[in-house]
Amino acid sequence: MKPKPILNYKESYTMHVINSYRFQEPWVNTGKYTYAELVDMIGVQGYIPVATGVELNSIRNSVSQVMGAGTPFKATYLTGRDKKYVQLKSIDLVSFSSWTPIGLFSPDNFVGEYDGNNLDIMNLTSTGGGLMGVSFNAKIKNTRVYGTINALQNNVGLISSFLLGEDSMFENNFGYGDINASTFSYIGGLIGGTYTDWYYGGIIRDSAFIGNITGGGFVGGIVGASRGESCFIQRCHTLGTITSLSADKRFFGGICGHHGKLSTIEGSYSAMDINTASSLSPYIHSGGIVGLNIGTIRRCYATGNITSLNNAGGLVGASEAGSVISDCWSSGNVHITNNPAGAYPNCGGFIAWCYKGSISNCYSKGLVTGLGNVGGFCGNNTGNITNSYWDTETSGNATSSGGIGKTTTEMKAGLIPDTTIYVGWDNTIWDPGTVNDYPSLIGV
Repeated sequence: MKPKPILNYKESYTMHVINSYRFQEPWVNTGKYTYAELVDMIGVQGYIPVATGVELNSIRNSVSQVMGAGTPFKATYLTGRDKKYVQLKSIDLVSFSSWTPIGLFSPDNFVGEYDGNNLDIMNLTSTGGGLMGVSFNAKIKNTRVYGTINALQNNVGLISSFLLGEDSMFENNFGYGDINASTFSYIGGLIGGTYTDWYYGGIIRDSAFIGNITGGGFVGGIVGASRGESCFIQRCHTLGTITSLSADKRFFGGICGHHGKLSTIEGSYSAMDINTASSLSPYIHSGGIVGLNIGTIRRCYATGNITSLNNAGGLVGASEAGSVISDCWSSGNVHITNNPAGAYPNCGGFIAWCYKGSISNCYSKGLVTGLGNVGGFCGNNTGNITNSYWDTETSGNATSSGGIGKTTTEMKAGLIPDTTIYVGWDNTIWDPGTVNDYPSLIGV
């Protein structure tokens, strides 16, 4: 069984450009919900229709105004950041030269609900963040945003700068575009971060980002940092590139840059290539799923290539005390270049530095090269690695600081568990495939 392919981002972009202009006057319902469902949402549940860029921009204001232009739901509604909205048409923001995110820090957070109805928001450009600014205990779902952010400030995500509060919900959202941040920031393809010193994050699931991110600090394909407790990231995926600026440091991951304690990433995958080799900092953690892990990662995989000055891993850059990684695999090539003074020269096909925490039932098969502590599975292990394997042939490494080395033929055993490999693995989680396949995760 082969991994689920990720849609080529250029094909995806073209498809959605075409779809975004399907609507015409009189109104044609092309969204997720049927007309009957919209009648119930707007007429009974109290959702407010959004049909144009001007209307979208105005939901930040607590005023009575006409909404739903060009649809049967056109009427006067009381808007505001605490209301519920449903989008009725694809929206083009080309007339807004620099979009101002909806919702700032307290007391001006966006605390309502935005349902994009699987319709597009096109041509978002901004120097101050994405569609939303600070969302607190808010619900954002079925929203598709295409745009470019050239940020001149901290905290950047194409859909929301921050997602705060344990009751927040971010579901079935999609972002496509380029994000460039010139400052040390929380930078995510969809969400900048789920953490401040006061609030924690909620649930992020069934969402994807395709595009390119440049910056430094806490950088991830979905979210820059889930540093607070209780953030749950499920069934998300990414495709594109992450690149550090020359003076930047810290954490870079295909899903999340810094993954905090008591937070979980599950059933997600990334095909983002990460290059942090231009950074001058000796303190960098880069990984295909997570840069620095203090939480739980399970049933995930990464296929992107990782290039860095230090602490480069196919799935995770480094793990700290309390971290748990189980039932994951990585296939990307990992390379570590010349290290600056004081760097952590660790490089592993799966993880660069397992400082503390546990890893079980995982494998890697990517080529691993570079200077310093280089291992087929792990570069430097002072934690606990069990029942985990690496391919000694495809990795180009016969040794590792943790894990068990096997040949390509042995890795393609076609049986889980076997007596000599994949010991203790669960065949309800893993599909062994045939003798021509590496194991794959069921349903991911």
